[in-house]
Amino acid sequence: MPLMSKLSVSHKGLASLRSLTIFLILALMFSAVYFILPSRAQAATFTVSSTPSSETVGETVTITLAATLTGSENISAASLIVSGPESFTKVLPLNLTNLGSFVLGDGFTVTSVAGTGQDVTIPSATVAGQTVPGDTIPGPGTIPNTTLPGTGTATWVIDWLTLSTTTTGNYTAALRIVVLGSTLNSSQTSFTLVAVTTTTTAAPSAPLNLAIGVAGNPSTETNPTFTWNDPASVPGGLKLFEARFDTEAFSSIGNVRELFRTVPLSVGDHTFSVRAVDNLDQTGQTASFDFEVAQAFVQPDVVVDVIDLPTEDEIADLEGDEKINLITDIIVEATRIGGSGVTDAIVSLIGNLGASDDPSDRDSATLIIATLAISTDVNQTAAATDIIASLANSTDEDQNQAATDIIASLAISTDE
Repeated sequence: MPLMSKLSVSHKGLASLRSLTIFLILALMFSAVYFILPSRAQAATFTVSSTPSSETVGETVTITLAATLTGSENISAASLIVSGPESFTKVLPLNLTNLGSFVLGDGFTVTSVAGTGQDVTIPSATVAGQTVPGDTIPGPGTIPNTTLPGTGTATWVIDWLTLSTTTTGNYTAALRIVVLGSTLNSSQTSFTLVAVTTTTTAAPSAPLNLAIGVAGNPSTETNPTFTWNDPASVPGGLKLFEARFDTEAFSSIGNVRELFRTVPLSVGDHTFSVRAVDNLDQTGQTASFDFEVAQAFVQPDVVVDVIDLPTEDEIADLEGDEKINLITDIIVEATRIGGSGVTDAIVSLIGNLGASDDPSDRDSATLIIATLAISTDVNQTAAATDIIASLANSTDEDQNQAATDIIASLAISTDE
């Protein structure tokens, strides 16, 4: 065989060898892939939602998580994943052992766990005695009367009662499950936590037209009555009034505009205060009224024996101005106290002096009347007039004469 022909055959053989080698390599690669594939591929369809989409801190957000599996896979673990300004991972129960609720902490509570499958129906856990068995979530098996794989769904409903201190902002929630050793994550549902909006309502203004129901200030009234009108501004609505006297504690008096003091007040200075309270229990500004309780004058019940008048003999033993000063002082004191018996005694005393045979007694009577008559005290001048009138109108002739003599002596006196 020619040399060129041998070389051509050799080259063809080499080409075939290279082709065979490439084929074997590719076959081995595909064979490796085939053996590492699992006998059943995991697959899941997720449904997640949250409501409301925006909520104030301190309120509740409801999160619903559901996973639907194909084949006969079971869920061996499940978790709620919350991300945002604060992050939480909460392990979800595969059955609701505490029917109606399952507390996860941080305000999270599972209110429902339920599952359904083609070969088994797992009822709602909220029904007493019916829970989701841990080895049958969802446990779909196959479609009845076929060899086709069925589908099953597991659903969790979680309430998140946020704290008033929870950080505001945008949050997401997702479901994470473990199926046949593989971790599967759902898509995310979004919601927002916002700060509480507070509205401030102004407290009531002071009551208007506060007044005391007595004439004059000071007054001797120890049980006064006070009146007032509603405040000009009560944004929160008027609920009632509170009042006090002086430094007493404020007490509720109801929805009234008048107050009578039942316990007598002491003599002296006092202050009455009143304020409104609105429907938010806010106390308003205070209106105050200052007043004085004065000492009341009490007219004594005087009898003649109150004044110890001297006898005519005692007066006769006195001399000159000493006699006049004594009698004048007695008459002034008697006039201040008053009483008909005292007045009669004074008239009788002056009358006896004026009708005396002793000129010095008659002079004393005249001087007494004169002293009273020129006094700057209106009570004393009135006493002089009353004494003369009583003597002049007396049925006793001696007293009539005494009045005449006294008036005559005053008339001819050189003393202006």
